[in-house]
Amino acid sequence: MDAENSGTRLFFKWFFAFLVLSVWSFFVLRGVFGLENYGEDSQIYIIKSADEINPITNFALEENSNLPLYVQMQEDSKEVIQKATFDQLLDILFKHEFSIQHLIEEIPADSCSIRAKDGKAMILGDNLGSNNKLSFNLNLPNAVDGNGKLTSQKSRDRFSFSFKIERIIQNGDDLIELKITGKGNYKGQVIEEDNGVLTFDKKINKTSILGQNFSFEEMEATFIKGCFDVEKQFLLINDLGELEEQRSIDEVRALLEENPEFINNYESLRRLFSEFWWLILPPGIVS
Repeated sequence: MDAENSGTRLFFKWFFAFLVLSVWSFFVLRGVFGLENYGEDSQIYIIKSADEINPITNFALEENSNLPLYVQMQEDSKEVIQKATFDQLLDILFKHEFSIQHLIEEIPADSCSIRAKDGKAMILGDNLGSNNKLSFNLNLPNAVDGNGKLTSQKSRDRFSFSFKIERIIQNGDDLIELKITGKGNYKGQVIEEDNGVLTFDKKINKTSILGQNFSFEEMEATFIKGCFDVEKQFLLINDLGELEEQRSIDEVRALLEENPEFINNYESLRRLFSEFWWLILPPGIVS
């Protein structure tokens, strides 16, 4: 009887140990195989142009493989575009028909900062030559808190001018033109300006300032931050509906091999090629 009880206790002891070890192994392997907590980028994009890539089997373009992947989602009754999460990509790979679009968007610059030097300076009819320095910054699309400073020196003659950017006259693809006001000094004389114009030529990266009593022409920009619209390219996954029967792991692996953009966005998807591939899947992916 004692031997039977001892055997029963031994059985339950090893069964409990096996159960604890199994649970521990699941969480350890799950971490090893890449279940990071990926956050979403909720930035909304306005599409300027789109070049659709063929659905699924033919959509891989080598030059696009490093572009970020986005998905279209419904949020507050509106369609928004957000960066694809790890779990979303897994769900799409296993359970959805889809196509991919290559999208291009222009993001307007929200500020402009420039430093420039050299050029040609004339102040009250005096030619001060090319020892000139300019710096200015402003917010776009308005000119709130925009300001700058301009200096020039030839021998002992020095010109110093501080100015405020009053408004943006134009901001196009080729030119930024600004109205400025300010006050300066030259040879002990105060020089005031209430209707100056500062221009930045985006094509040649040169800046000029014209005032009532001075002019600075073709100063070479040595530092530019912002000022230009930025083109952003990304890949958008279009969900074409849920599959009647989800893909097998072999079919998913074939998609990943044909389309490197998935793994380039989430390196942990490479774990789907491992022996324990199922450990990285969130609940509900494999039925």
